[in-house]
Amino acid sequence: MALSRNVYDPLFPLSSFDRDMDSLLRLANRINVRPNADGTTYQVPNYEYQRDNDNFHLQVELPGVAKEHIDVKINTGNLTIIARRFRPSQAESGSQKPEQSTQVTAENDADVTQSPKPSHVYKMQVEVGSTVDEDAIKADYNHGVLSMVIPLKKISARTIAITEH
Repeated sequence: MALSRNVYDPLFPLSSFDRDMDSLLRLANRINVRPNADGTTYQVPNYEYQRDNDNFHLQVELPGVAKEHIDVKINTGNLTIIARRFRPSQAESGSQKPEQSTQVTAENDADVTQSPKPSHVYKMQVEVGSTVDEDAIKADYNHGVLSMVIPLKKISARTIAITEH
């Protein structure tokens, strides 16, 4: 008895859809990647921001990035966020390359090595201008989301004394 290839598989359309979506997402990631001056590439992360009377609120998605690999800098009204995600791989027993660092994870206490080159770099630059209080900016990182509160300077009118000659 020969098997027919025309057997109905109720999950077949889903596997095709899954494959097509995966291809589409890979294409979208390639479109969003931008070149650096040094020949490497980076991706602008997804973010949301809001403004209320006293603050800007900025949430930046940095999935898979450890807090230690996030750099946030502000310089003359320009806020720069650079985050590097490394791809961990199981360490081979007894043989480690000197340029790799070893980390111990809390979940399984297994040695995990990180390659020195990040697998993904996120970079974002925002011009916040001179109206923000640069010394009072606060940042919190939780579950892959960097949340920042960027307070606005308190602007008040001041009286200027007039001298007589």
